[in-house]
Amino acid sequence: MVKTPKWDLPFDGNFGQDTGDNLNDALRLFDAFVHTLVLDKDLTAPPGGESTGDTYIVGGSATGAWSGQDDDLAVYYYGTWYFLTPWNGLTVWVDDESTEYRWETSA
Repeated sequence: MVKTPKWDLPFDGNFGQDTGDNLNDALRLFDAFVHTLVLDKDLTAPPGGESTGDTYIVGGSATGAWSGQDDDLAVYYYGTWYFLTPWNGLTVWVDDESTEYRWETSA
């Protein structure tokens, strides 16, 4: 059984192959964005050696797999990058800076 990396929630690992996809997506997003730990906020391309659940804020002028995703959250899940545009009030902890950040509409 496949489980989410942070909350250990069980889900079907056959992404894109059955009717559980919507539930899988919801569980993946919940796991990634509740009490979000971001590893780095300045990278413009995947660092390599990712593990499932690794989360980054994509830096400006992103390239490679992150191209076109500037300032989005990038989450690595079982070999695939998923992206989410942050919303007003989202708070994350950026681990490499030991700092909390919060999105606001003006910045």
